Amino acid sequence: MRDTIGRIYLAKRLADGKAVAVKILTDQGDRRAIKRLQSEAAVLRRLDHPNIVACHEVIATDHACYLVMDYVPGVPLTVLLD
Repeated sequence: MRDTIGRIYLAKRLADGKAVAVKILTDQGDRRAIKRLQSEAAVLRRLDHPNIVACHEVIATDHACYLVMDYVPGVPLTVLLD
């Protein structure tokens, strides 16, 4: 079994009804994981390429950290790696 820092969920953005992917940290108390997620978001925001998912926002509260990205339909990477 793979050790992951988070899970990704399909969600609908309320503002426009667009499907988005939301990455949520598994351990919200892990400060290093929060820093990695924020770093991932910063890198994604600087990149603009059709083969790289776009990051729309990072939502950080006292109790949780979420990364909101474009939803890309298809087979999960974990299935391909198995």
